[in-house]
This record gives sequence, C-alpha cells and structure tokens, in this order.
Amino acid sequence: MVVPGSGPRKTEEGLGDIIAGVTYRDILNTERSADLAVDLTGKVKFGTADEDKGLGTGENDYTVQTDVYKFIDRFTPYATLGYRYRGDPPGANLDNGWLFTLGSMYDISDRLGCSLDYYFRESSVAGADDPQELTAAVDYRITQTENLRGYAIKGLSDGSPDWGLGLMVTFRR
Repeated sequence: MVVPGSGPRKTEEGLGDIIAGVTYRDILNTERSADLAVDLTGKVKFGTADEDKGLGTGENDYTVQTDVYKFIDRFTPYATLGYRYRGDPPGANLDNGWLFTLGSMYDISDRLGCSLDYYFRESSVAGADDPQELTAAVDYRITQTENLRGYAIKGLSDGSPDWGLGLMVTFRR
C-alpha cells in the first residue's frame, strides 16, 4: 500500500480552496472589560482547488469550532478547538477529525496588530502525517467593521505545505 504524500516530491501552483465562515462573537455575552471572550464559528471550505493538480479534493468540508480569548492589556492569548467533517471525493473515504490552535495576538496600535500561532489537525487519511503549522500574521483594521490580514505559514510536518502566503478580508456587522 502506498501512503499518500510518500511518493516523489513535486510542486504545483494554483488557486486553493475558498473558505467562508460565520462567527457568533462572545457567546457568553461578556464585554471586553470582562477579560474573556468565547466565539462559536461555522465554516465551509468550497472545493474550488484544482483536484487534477492535487491542490484539493473538489469536495466541500464543514467545520465547527469554538475560540477562547483572554485579554491582558495589548496581549491576547487564545485557543481554538474544532471538528471538521470532510467531503469524500469519488473513490476515497476521508476521515473527519479534530483540530486545535494555540496562539497569541499583540496590538501594536489601535489599527495594527500581529499574531503567531501553532495549528494542528488530524489527517484525513489513515497513515499520513497530521498537518502541523506555524502562522505569523499582520492585521490592519481598516474601519471598525473591516479588517485586512496578511499571513505566512510554515509547515512543520509532511502533512503540511512547506510554506504558504495568504490574504484575508473580514467584515463584521
């Protein structure tokens, strides 16, 4: 049996999957002055990556997660715990799995912040390495409801990309 990801290394480029999510902020109805917040999030990963290039499965995935934040002046440590339900492409039966993140944010100014976190996710294929990554990000608060984030990812296992770059825009009401 050949374990996925154990063959010769090759590089592919292209658009990845598109992810959309909705977060219910501060489900405990605390205020920032309470120094603690808990969010509940649902995400859909739309299978838009080119499956012929091996950039994705072509199927949608669904994730539910909770995030906990502890506010300490300009410093905010956080943790995430979630579960991902994976869509199965033709001829494959992918495993669902747990994920978690541990990290911290630091507000440099009222508009500019940075963060560093460690991410772990159970592999979708038995016998393959679990993805593990470090992510460094810079956030710029455009307005009270709009945020721009640039980030870089460094893979820490064979189940992760060697590196990645991304840009995310978020809108709040």
